[in-house]
Amino acid sequence: MPNVAQVLKAETLRLARKEARAATAKLRKDNAALKRNTADLKRRLAALEKSSRQLASLVRDRRSETLAPSREEMDKARVTSRMIRALRKRLKLTQVDFARLVKVTPLTVWTWETKDGRIRLRTVSKAAVLEARKMKAHEARERLDGIKQAEVARAGKKKTKRRKR
Repeated sequence: MPNVAQVLKAETLRLARKEARAATAKLRKDNAALKRNTADLKRRLAALEKSSRQLASLVRDRRSETLAPSREEMDKARVTSRMIRALRKRLKLTQVDFARLVKVTPLTVWTWETKDGRIRLRTVSKAAVLEARKMKAHEARERLDGIKQAEVARAGKKKTKRRKR
């Protein structure tokens, strides 16, 4: 025959568990609803960020299309050392930064600036200089920041790749 104390203790424990479950049932439902809501918000945020990136890319592409010089403009343009120097000063860039912007070496920019008279540039360089001529200082800075971030990302990827011996 079981001990009365043990039976009483077991019954008290059962009733306490039942009361605790009843008291926390609403909290459990609320917690589950909050988790679902959070997951939904995360999905919506991811979709909005993706849409934002796509729109930013589209704007960047359209902006670069408007900045890109036409063939006629390329033929007519006369690039001089004085123009290069004035452009770099207007964009508030160093020779190194200007070189990054137009995708040449800093030595090339120095050579362009110290040369007398008209400068004969390769087609790609001339297009980049003419494109830079249409930029404002803040646009040049933004594009330069993007170039620097890409360089850092590329450098990070190169360091992580190691050959197996």
